Amino acid sequence: MKINPSPWSSPINTGAEPRPAGGAAPPSVPATKVSLSGPALWIADVREAALSSPEIRADVVAYTRAALAAGNYEQTVDLDVVVDRLLAGG
Repeated sequence: MKINPSPWSSPINTGAEPRPAGGAAPPSVPATKVSLSGPALWIADVREAALSSPEIRADVVAYTRAALAAGNYEQTVDLDVVVDRLLAGG
C-alpha cells in the first residue's frame, strides 16, 4: 500500500535558492507579500484599540465614587434590556 504524503507536511518550494550561512537572502529572491481581508484588518484595529486603552477608566471610577458618596448615583442602564440584547445577538 502506498501512502501519499499530506500536502501540508511537504516542504514549500518557492523556487528560491537556499539562504547563505549568514542568513541573508540572496538579492534575487523577491519579497513575499501578504494581504489581510477586511474583517482581519478590523479585528487588528479593535485589538490595537483595546490594548492601548487603560484597563480601568479612572474618570468613570472617580465620577461613580463621587456620586455614591453624595447619595445621588442613579443607574441609568436597564440590565434586563442589556441581557436581552446580548442574548439576541444585537
